[in-house]
Parts: sequence; structure tokens; C-alpha cells
Amino acid sequence: MKQVRELRLPPNLVKPEDTRTKGYQERFKTDKCWELDALGPEVIEGLIRTELKSLINQKRWTAAQRKEKQNHDLMQKVATNWALVQKAIA
Repeated sequence: MKQVRELRLPPNLVKPEDTRTKGYQERFKTDKCWELDALGPEVIEGLIRTELKSLINQKRWTAAQRKEKQNHDLMQKVATNWALVQKAIA
């Protein structure tokens, strides 16, 4: 709801025929809902990016990026020297 207030999103009414309506009303104590497509793409991207950053273990992420670069570099060397690789495994 904080985002709804901050971004001043226009509300919609929940759809009574939607099977999720009852649970939604019980959880949020409202008949109003807000749709993601009311936001601009750059706002949606920012919200997702912020949320993901909060979930990432930075130490493990950095280690994974380092390993990915090592693998990329190795594959690049293999591709560059493919003829030698073929001779070595033949």
C-alpha cells in the first residue's frame, strides 16, 4: 500500500466474479485494487531491481560472476584455438 500512496495510483474495484477476490479482500481489507500496468515500464523496472537487490547475497553473487567470467574466457580460448583442441582430443 505504501507504493500505492507514493505513486498515487488510481484504484479499481475488485471483480466479484474473480475467484481470488475473497482472499484479497480478507488480506487487504479493501474492495479496491491496483494494476501493475498503471505504472510506467521504468517504474516497474526500478521496483523489480530494488526488490531483487535486497534478495541477493552479494558475496555469492560476486563469486558467481567471477566464475562466469572465467568460464567465458575459457570458452573463448577454446573457440579461438578450436583446431588445436580437435587435434588434442583426436
